[in-house]
Amino acid sequence: MHNVTERVYIFSVFNSQRNAAANLAAHKETIESLKSKYYTPTEVNGKYNGIEEKSIMLYGTNLTEPMIEELAKKNFQESYLVVYHDGVAELVYSNGNRKIMGDFVSVSESEATARDAYSKIGNQYFVIE
Repeated sequence: MHNVTERVYIFSVFNSQRNAAANLAAHKETIESLKSKYYTPTEVNGKYNGIEEKSIMLYGTNLTEPMIEELAKKNFQESYLVVYHDGVAELVYSNGNRKIMGDFVSVSESEATARDAYSKIGNQYFVIE
């Protein structure tokens, strides 16, 4: 994915309470807000539970999990993904529960798009195995 030694957070602001245009507007607004606070968000395209959506990836030493939780809750998200430096992926739920999902690994486009969930970061596709 990239060479980072800290956690990577992936979350979406898309939710079923809003239409497609409102979801896209919320996504763009969140990215601009993060940039204005000197964070470096990366746009992630992908699929979660079979639904295509855009997500946002953040990493850096100045990030805190409570900040990510706040962004997720503000946008009515049930969870966000944490990828640790060793590639282990964990879902963190809004109720505080956590679940290790497996390893966040690079796969081919055809393998990724055949699945119920994947992330496309740049030109690389990732799944959890």
